[in-house]
Amino acid sequence: MPAPDNIDVLVARYLRDRGFNKSLSAFYEAVGELDIPASGPDLPQILEERRQYLDSIPVRNSAELEASSDGNKEGLITGEGVVELCPSVLDYSRPALIVSLIVADLTLSPDKDLETKVICTMADKTLRIMPLFRTSKDGTDDDCVLSGLHGTGAVKCVKPIGQRYLLTAGMDGGLRLTDLWSLEKVTPNSIDNRLIKAHTKFVITVDVLQVNEDIFYIASAGYDNRIQIYEISLSGLESQSSDNVFRSIGSLDLSTTPTCLRFHPASGHLLVTKKDSTFVYFIQFNSTLLGLLTQLARFDLCEAQFASHSFTILDFILVQQQSSSMCYLVAVTSHTPYQRVIIAKLSAEGLMVTIEQNVSSYAPQDKFSSAQITAWPNDGGLGSQKNPIVFVTGDDGIARGLSIPEGKLICKLDDGIHKTRIKTVNARSNQMGDFVVVTGGVDKTICVWSQMKRK
Repeated sequence: MPAPDNIDVLVARYLRDRGFNKSLSAFYEAVGELDIPASGPDLPQILEERRQYLDSIPVRNSAELEASSDGNKEGLITGEGVVELCPSVLDYSRPALIVSLIVADLTLSPDKDLETKVICTMADKTLRIMPLFRTSKDGTDDDCVLSGLHGTGAVKCVKPIGQRYLLTAGMDGGLRLTDLWSLEKVTPNSIDNRLIKAHTKFVITVDVLQVNEDIFYIASAGYDNRIQIYEISLSGLESQSSDNVFRSIGSLDLSTTPTCLRFHPASGHLLVTKKDSTFVYFIQFNSTLLGLLTQLARFDLCEAQFASHSFTILDFILVQQQSSSMCYLVAVTSHTPYQRVIIAKLSAEGLMVTIEQNVSSYAPQDKFSSAQITAWPNDGGLGSQKNPIVFVTGDDGIARGLSIPEGKLICKLDDGIHKTRIKTVNARSNQMGDFVVVTGGVDKTICVWSQMKRK
C-alpha cells in the first residue's frame, strides 16, 4: 500500500473527493488502480503550506550571498580563474526603452568594408545600427536610424541574413527583410514582396538557419501560439518579381504561448519551449512536404529532485564545442527568487537530452522577469577559459558568465553602469577578434564589455 503522501495517492484523492470521476478513471489507466486511504494529506493544503514556506524565505541580493564566508557561497559554483571584461558605455539614456539588441558583421553599402555593428531596436519604433565603440559620449552621428519598418508597431527582434540584409519581426505580427544597400528606399510600404504577415499577434522571437550561401530557413514564434517556418533565397531577392520572397514551409499551433525557439545546428530540427511547460519540443520539417511540421520528441528539463518547483523555460541557447562537436542546450528558467540555469547535453542526432547541471546563478528575479541568455562558444577564446561561456541577464543590473558544461560562475559584468535590471544581452567576437558582450538595461543604457580597456 503506498504512503498517504505519495504523489499518485494525493492526485487520486483530490480527483475522487471533488467528483472528477472521468479524470480519475483516466488517471487510473495511466498509473494503475490505487488503494486510497479514507483520510490523509490534502493536495491543496500541501500546496498552501509550500507557498507559505517559500514566502517565509528571506530574499537577499547577490552581494549579500557572495559576502558569505563559506567557500561554496551557499551553492554558488565559482571558477578558479575569473575572466575580466572592461566596460565601455555605448549610449547613455536613449530616448526610448530598449527592446532588443544584437552584435553582427554588416556591410552598409557596396563601397564599404565589413564592420561589426550593434543593432538595437527601441520602443519608439526605430531600429538603430551603431558602431561598436563610441569616440565620444554624445557622438551619434555615425548611427543609422530606420523607422516605420513595421508601420505603427515597434520592432520586436532582429536577425542578420548574410552581411547585407536584416530580418526584423514586429509587434504587428509581420516579418520583413531590409536591404542595407538601399536604405534610402525604405518606407513602411516600399518593399511589399519583402514583408509578410506571419502572425495575427505580435512576434515573440525568431531564429535563422543558414543552409548554404543562398538558402536560409526562418522560424518565428508569435503570441497567437503559432510557430511558422519560411524559406528565403538570397538570389531571389534581386529579382523584380512581385512574388513574396518568404516561401512558407509550414506552421504548428501550440497549446500555450511559445517562449523560445532555436534551430539545431547539425540536425536542422527546430527546438521549441512554451509557457507553463518544463519540456523542450523537437520539431521536424521538410521543405518538400509543405505544411507538414511533426513533433518528433520532447524532453522534460525538470529533474526529480526539483520536481516540486514548477517553472517556465524563459530562454535557451544551443552551444557547440568546436573541439569535440558536442552540443549543449543551456536554458534559463523562471525560478524565483533566484534564477536557475539548466545545462543539458544533446545526442548526435539532436533528439535525446541528458541533464548535466542544474545550478543557481543567484541573479534575483521575480514573476515578471524575462531573462535572456547568450553564448560565446569558441574554445579558449576568453582568457584562460577553455570551455564555452554563456551570459545571463540579471534584475540586479549584473550579467553573469558561466562555463559550459560545468556551470561555474567565471565572471560578473558589474561596474555600476546599469542601475536596474538588464533587459537583453548578446555576445560575439568583433572584426579584430576581440571578445565582446553587449548589454542593454531598462535604464536605457547600452554597454559594450570587451577584453580591451577603452578610454
